[in-house]
Amino acid sequence: MWTLLAFELFSPLAASSAGFGLSAIANYLLNYKYTFASNRQHKSAASRFLGLIVIGLTCNACLLVGLNSGWHLDIWLSQIISSLLVTFLNFAIAKLWVFRSRRDSFG
Repeated sequence: MWTLLAFELFSPLAASSAGFGLSAIANYLLNYKYTFASNRQHKSAASRFLGLIVIGLTCNACLLVGLNSGWHLDIWLSQIISSLLVTFLNFAIAKLWVFRSRRDSFG
């Protein structure tokens, strides 16, 4: 995000969204293999993870715009707060739904 903003290549929202999207790929692979050691098929886990990304990206964008434009917080503080909140939300959803093993699943 810093590079995209420093060189004025993107708006703050676009830069934040781009960073979020790029990290999603790495997050899926690392979470699948290491964090949750999932035995769920990639087709199932990846489609659920895509849903998680849509939720996370939407929450991140809404929080960023709301904090920066609505509450007039600095863009960097707004991004930090947004990222922290969305990180906890994403972890909870990933643990309870996305990567949960089939035998422990409720949905």
